[in-house]
Amino acid sequence: MEHPWLLVLFSISFGLVDFSVVAPTLKLLTSYFPTGTIGVVTGLLYMSHQLGSALGSYLPGILFDTTNSYQVSFEISFVSLIIASILSMYFPKTNKYKKLIWEWN
Repeated sequence: MEHPWLLVLFSISFGLVDFSVVAPTLKLLTSYFPTGTIGVVTGLLYMSHQLGSALGSYLPGILFDTTNSYQVSFEISFVSLIIASILSMYFPKTNKYKKLIWEWN
């Protein structure tokens, strides 16, 4: 390894970015689900995230083997992100969520 300090720098920055979403995610889940179900809902959320990550690396490989290009994968990803963005705007606003926004202002 030519520059081992780059691995350390990457590890620190990835850790800060990756784990910084846990607390806001749990706060958002408590806005939409009853307190007694947060453990199960969190487990299902993170399980679906891992399954999506696995498929997100496996399926583009299959598409590349089929088409000799990543273009189809990028197009599918682009359309999926647009649909997810639009759907996320239609989440119902909860009283807890409105209170959180009010406290930030």
